[in-house]
Amino acid sequence: MLDLRNAQHLSLTMQVELRLKHALIAAQMAPGERLNTRDIAEEMHVSITPVREAVLRLVAEGALCIAPAQAFTVPKITRSQFEEITLIRKELEGVALQRLIEHQPLGNMAQLAELSEMFNTARDKGDAHSALQAQREFRFTLYERAQLPLLLGMIEQLWIRVGPCFHFLRQMPEHITQNRHNYDALLEAIKNKDVAKAQHELILAIEHSNQLAMTHFFNAEAQS
Repeated sequence: MLDLRNAQHLSLTMQVELRLKHALIAAQMAPGERLNTRDIAEEMHVSITPVREAVLRLVAEGALCIAPAQAFTVPKITRSQFEEITLIRKELEGVALQRLIEHQPLGNMAQLAELSEMFNTARDKGDAHSALQAQREFRFTLYERAQLPLLLGMIEQLWIRVGPCFHFLRQMPEHITQNRHNYDALLEAIKNKDVAKAQHELILAIEHSNQLAMTHFFNAEAQS
């Protein structure tokens, strides 16, 4: 018989893990930032045990690191690692987009258009938090519709690794306005089932975002 106490415990661990993953993707943590498991437990209104278990699972996935004195930190990432991840992301996210266009129903395009507009509005206002959130929802809505769960998991892991590199946008949100890319052409290509055009627009979106990280994160680190 299923132990409901264990089921609830596992559920709490999963909830904490998902929230931490979201925080990493959404640039709520910076590279090298130290995590306090007690603070996380208090913030999420759970005991320390599911927090530690969730953190250890993220360590096993490479999303977090163990530091001295049994502490946990967000991994630092080098420019070359960032560039390598970018190359892989372009390929994997392009495959997801191709799968969606060629093999799956496109679904609710109005939802995608709304998320795209939310991104544009937040970016133009310099609201980095909302812009990052809308961009993440837009892109993962696309990838989820490809219905390739293993591929989706790999894409998520890569976003988790690079997300903290955009933490500077939370401290200097005005820089989000420099990302002039929008998703109008990508949406049009998807509607027309033009795989090559859609993949091209997706790569442009990745490159425009990454240029911000190169300019304001990696270059700033090199000068410090």
